[in-house]
Parts: sequence; structure tokens; C-alpha cells
Amino acid sequence: MSGPSEAALDDIRRRLDQLHTDVQMMTALGRATLSAVATLSDEARKAAAAALAEEAARQGFEGEAEFQAALFEASAVIEGAASAEARLARRLERALIERAAELEEGETELRSVG
Repeated sequence: MSGPSEAALDDIRRRLDQLHTDVQMMTALGRATLSAVATLSDEARKAAAAALAEEAARQGFEGEAEFQAALFEASAVIEGAASAEARLARRLERALIERAAELEEGETELRSVG
């Protein structure tokens, strides 16, 4: 009894390689999305961390070391969103909003004087 042909095995390998690439891309997209969401606010960061923990529990991965490591890495990325750069970005955003409000007030005053 013979096994699959070499061509069939090559096709399977090619498909597995493509699947592996797709999974890596989706994982990277997930990490990037979590990181972006986590920088929005402390509430968003906490919600993302809670969602990761909930998903781990739902999938039943509490004891699997590899998943734990991936979850830890994702959590570290989320916690890192509270870094100095993220805080600086939030301060800059607030400063821009405040300055825009001041400009609006100035325009309103000019209209009322004129």
C-alpha cells in the first residue's frame, strides 16, 4: 500500500505554509489592535486585559504554558500602553483640544465685539 504522491505531499506542505503565514498575520493584527485599543484610555486598557483573560478561560487554556506565555506577552503590551510615550500622546491630545477650545472662544469674543 503506497502513501500519497509526492505532488500531493507538496500541495499539503504549501497549504500548511500558507495557513501558518495567515495565522501569523492574524496574530500580528490582533496584537496591533489590542495595543492600539489599550492606548485609548485606562478603561480601554483594563477592558482589553479583561477580555484576554476571559478568552483564555473560555478556551480552557489556563494550564497550557505556550498559551500562558502568549497571553503574558499580550498583557505586557497592553500594560506597556500606559508607558511614558502613551501618557505623552494623551497629554498632547488634551493640549491640542484645549488650544482649539481657546481659539474658538477667541473667535466668539471677536464676533461679539465686531
